Amino acid sequence: MAMNLLAQINILDLETGTLRGFRLKESPDFDEFTKKNYTPTIYYTDLNATAEFLYALYSEIELDGSRQYPFESREIHVFDWNGNMLRQIILEHKAREIAIDHISGYLYTINEMEEIFRYKL
Repeated sequence: MAMNLLAQINILDLETGTLRGFRLKESPDFDEFTKKNYTPTIYYTDLNATAEFLYALYSEIELDGSRQYPFESREIHVFDWNGNMLRQIILEHKAREIAIDHISGYLYTINEMEEIFRYKL
């Protein structure tokens, strides 16, 4: 699971039912929601997984009342299944959704204009 309002992914172990959360270092935690001057920020907007990695579309867009879904971004965070962020991918084009073809090794993206792009992972 990728969270919208926190820079956090959650991994559910289906065998044990254990849910573990992994938040980016120095990013806000749940206490942020109780602050008087809280400004909502959208962090992760989409997530895809392979047997080896999690790919999370990261936006870090502050909501100022003028923006609405879908949000686009060029940044993908790649995690292992232990919650370690391994790298960032910066896309050539903005994306609102991502999909991974684990057989061919391609990342597919779609933007607000319904344009589809393909990247070799």
